[in-house]
Amino acid sequence: SHLDIDDAIWPNRRSDDNTATRHPVATRLRNWLGTADDGGEFFPRHQGSDTGYVLHDVHTDVEEWDRLIAGRPLRASSDNLTAALALVRGRPFTGQRIRYYGWADRIKQRLISEIVDASYELGRRRYLSGEYRACEQAVTIGLEIDPGQERLHRLRILACHDAHDVTSRQEAVAQLVATAEDLDCPLEPETEDLLAALADPTRISDVRDAI
Repeated sequence: SHLDIDDAIWPNRRSDDNTATRHPVATRLRNWLGTADDGGEFFPRHQGSDTGYVLHDVHTDVEEWDRLIAGRPLRASSDNLTAALALVRGRPFTGQRIRYYGWADRIKQRLISEIVDASYELGRRRYLSGEYRACEQAVTIGLEIDPGQERLHRLRILACHDAHDVTSRQEAVAQLVATAEDLDCPLEPETEDLLAALADPTRISDVRDAI
């Protein structure tokens, strides 16, 4: 109802008549959401006391992500991980006006963490099954979201190495080193071990076991 909306958005103005404020805001929301393929409005005009304000068939990528991942990317099926990562089009909420999306900061941070975990887990499974190219594709999604995640860099380097793609491996190592320099932080011990193992094939198996 209009009273519910007033109470949620303007809790300190419950006794006021917020019609003059609510109607323009509702109109902007209606125009922003637009219409469905059948021409119906996603946010129809107020229908009176029985129905009030209603959202019709409004879904978000975040809802779809949560349906697929359920907060547990390490336990999700490979099919769900693949479908979830296909939703990722860059860092969550990037390019949006901060003043409009300040409320979403906690959601943003959660999504970043889950995207990185999903990217690593799907890449790990693909690597273990010998799908090296697919592994690289999976971890690249996570690296676009958080370039400082060395476990993703390590998995990508290993995938390129085992695919016998020297050029891609060199590019992956160069990106890792450049990122570490940009962040001005030392490499993790596991990363140092991997780089050393690349020059000594007898040590690669130990690095693989750590995945």
